[in-house]
Amino acid sequence: SSSGESSTTTPDTTPEKKPNQTVTAAAFVTAKAGKNGAASASIPNKAVTDAIAKAQADAKAQGKTADGISVKLDVTLPKGTTSLTVVLTRSSLNGLVSAGVCSLEVNSTLVKVSFDKKALAEIKKQSTGNISIVIAPKKKLNKTARKIIGTRPVYDITVGYGSGKSVSNFGGGIATISIPYTLGKNEAVGGLYAVHVDVKGKATRIAGSAYDANSGCVIFTTTHF
Repeated sequence: SSSGESSTTTPDTTPEKKPNQTVTAAAFVTAKAGKNGAASASIPNKAVTDAIAKAQADAKAQGKTADGISVKLDVTLPKGTTSLTVVLTRSSLNGLVSAGVCSLEVNSTLVKVSFDKKALAEIKKQSTGNISIVIAPKKKLNKTARKIIGTRPVYDITVGYGSGKSVSNFGGGIATISIPYTLGKNEAVGGLYAVHVDVKGKATRIAGSAYDANSGCVIFTTTHF
């Protein structure tokens, strides 16, 4: 556990580049290195409350209160990180939901994950105590899934709470995932997409998923993990 050992800096606010002009405040957090490439970051309540307050103040100053606010957690990873656990306190989650935050984004060089307002409310409803957003590489796949995926990256992404419990669906809310990927020598941008591998190992194409050349990521949305 890295409780109390993650460092933060003052939130920074920038308008989100979206049509609704949501104002976003970013809190910067440095994750602590663990064993075997695992890193973890416990997000201090103050980092979240400061980001919410900063976004609200900027939205008011810019006359954009009707468009809502977003919070981004920019997590700096130690060298060699292969998996990340981000711990958010119950108090922070309650504050995000109470403030009506439109999006909570966990941004790292590993994978970027964001949850919309409805997903955040559902996570609060289904869980108790602190929550852990875990991004971990998945290496064991059955032959059918491995044939489709090949050597491309596979991640197990979970929203956990309590003792091994998890929130598997977002009640109609949406999570957006961005997975960095470098194109292979003979790979075409238009041919890349994301797949969901179920508990039986069956890989299914995720509708609407695509490779974004500007960010160098495969991006998709989902209503469940």
